[in-house]
Amino acid sequence: MRLFLLVFICVLSLPSIGQENKRSNAISLRASVAKTDYFTGVEWFHSLSNQFILAQFDFGYSRTILQSRFFPRVGIGYGINLIDYKAFHLAPIVTTSLSRLSTISGNGRPDYWSETYAGYRLVFGKKWAFVQSSSCGLFQEMTYNTLSGKYSGVSSFGFFGSIGVQYAW
Repeated sequence: MRLFLLVFICVLSLPSIGQENKRSNAISLRASVAKTDYFTGVEWFHSLSNQFILAQFDFGYSRTILQSRFFPRVGIGYGINLIDYKAFHLAPIVTTSLSRLSTISGNGRPDYWSETYAGYRLVFGKKWAFVQSSSCGLFQEMTYNTLSGKYSGVSSFGFFGSIGVQYAW
């Protein structure tokens, strides 16, 4: 699966060869929904020509605030601007993220969630913009098994969707 993602990213980067070198940065505040929780967070965006990278930090709203257990989620992503017309931008994206939750179990070991998703990112606006993204893909949950003394995991289908406000410079 990771080899496929690497080849997919390389193929997507072919249209950018020989294009002008324009850079931009943006930061956005967003609200998100995922398989494990509702998230609130920040996303940093760096663009070079028509390619971009993302860095994300979120925290699970329900578990962090309502259950008083900090539930962070960090991720990175890569995308290519497929449509870049005035104040409208559409891009396919590939993201990977990791979440960690300290549970109230007897073993004292945290649970982990790993996600690898493909989807899209829409931006409406220039300096101040509305951002919406949705993605889905492989979701893996890792829990510590006290009998075997190691982590074991289960994989399934996962999703992530977010809306937010972005400021670019």
